[in-house]
Amino acid sequence: MTKKVLFLMMGILTSFVVHAQKNECLKDFDYLVEKIKNDYPGYNDKVNKETLPDLKQLEQNLRKRIVQYPDSCRKYFNLYTEWFKDYHLRVSGTRANMHRKNNEKAETQIRFYPVHLDSINNTGQSIEGIWIGFRGKIAIVQKEEGRYVGVAVQYRNYERNQVMFEFSKQENNEFEMTSFNPTNSRTLKGKASLHINNNVLEIHDNTKFVRQTSNEISDRALLYSYVAEYPNGMNIYPVATALNDSTYYLRIPGFETEESNNVVIRHWNEITSRPNLIIDISGTMEVVRTPITRNWPS
Repeated sequence: MTKKVLFLMMGILTSFVVHAQKNECLKDFDYLVEKIKNDYPGYNDKVNKETLPDLKQLEQNLRKRIVQYPDSCRKYFNLYTEWFKDYHLRVSGTRANMHRKNNEKAETQIRFYPVHLDSINNTGQSIEGIWIGFRGKIAIVQKEEGRYVGVAVQYRNYERNQVMFEFSKQENNEFEMTSFNPTNSRTLKGKASLHINNNVLEIHDNTKFVRQTSNEISDRALLYSYVAEYPNGMNIYPVATALNDSTYYLRIPGFETEESNNVVIRHWNEITSRPNLIIDISGTMEVVRTPITRNWPS
């Protein structure tokens, strides 16, 4: 069967921490310039003999502003990406340094909190329980009244029983939250909340989990179908659905795990029963440079 495939435009997302010191901000800006030049797929289309002088002038002006106002790094980085007039090219987040010297080592203070899955209260009466997410499984247990800790059971980039979250209960099933970097002592403050009879856990503006039950298919269905009240706006969730009798739609959030491959396998019969397929990779976090081979059904 011949199938028409349309790939939607893919962008890149750069995450970074803005340093107040002007020298660090300048380093981050130089990194951003090189990152876009080397990895942005639309660079050669946007930058040519006619537009290059304008871009170089902008770089020069922004460097001067950074020296004068180093606390406004984020603003100047966004001014630079806006020049390309591409929504998919943007600067966002405060999760990791844009660069690190080769001989610089992050201070490591990884924490562990051993838990026994059989002893966890997974009845849905609170945030305590076993939770399934897009990247694996976590367990949340109560440390003391109103305070909980979330650890990795089997989760990408984390070791078993490594602390991922700490929660402090507020009103209306909402929680103040601290998340922990998998490799060092960096933390990030945020909020979380419970939904659908405490069976969905939203990490606000980030991701979501569903409470594990004895029905894995039902758990996965809820994970993929639940519409977040606090979405991250990056379209990172996989989607597989029929638009009509002739067209099927897939949103692929990334290729760093087998999850996208598994989505295709699960929906293979529905995909192949229609002549047209739309594959949306506009939310991918990495730039794909070479063809990717997948073991899809024949």
